[in-house]
Amino acid sequence: MIKNIMLIRKILKSDIKNCAELYKEIFNQSLWEESWTYEEANNRLNYIFESKGFVGFIATYENLIWGFVLGNIEPYTKGNAFYLREMCVKTQKQNKGIGKELISHLHHELKNLKIVRSYLITQQNSPASDFYLRNGYFYQKEDGVYESFFLIKNS
Repeated sequence: MIKNIMLIRKILKSDIKNCAELYKEIFNQSLWEESWTYEEANNRLNYIFESKGFVGFIATYENLIWGFVLGNIEPYTKGNAFYLREMCVKTQKQNKGIGKELISHLHHELKNLKIVRSYLITQQNSPASDFYLRNGYFYQKEDGVYESFFLIKNS
């Protein structure tokens, strides 16, 4: 039901300010125990946005941001990898399929771009790590990261 009314699109520079508000809201919660100011969050997200290889998507409904996912494409062995830098969904909208839709949309785009690997770093044994494990990632103990590999056919 939610996916019929929600729009997922590429993040624009003009979205960063609102994404920074959401980022601050999410990561200042007790689960993460971080203390982001708006300026710090805005600086971080702008830095990622302006970095080489940026890819990011935002979930909106009636111009309200419900969540976003973003990161950067980088060189990797036998192709390029995607470092998923940040993802968050508005607290009131969590567990409603929005994160799953964002990850699915991201993975579809990464496959189209012939990305061979996506990886991220998050707190182990947390709702976030559980989410990623349910959505195509596995914990790579040797590296301490969560990874997802894409099978790309050679053309």
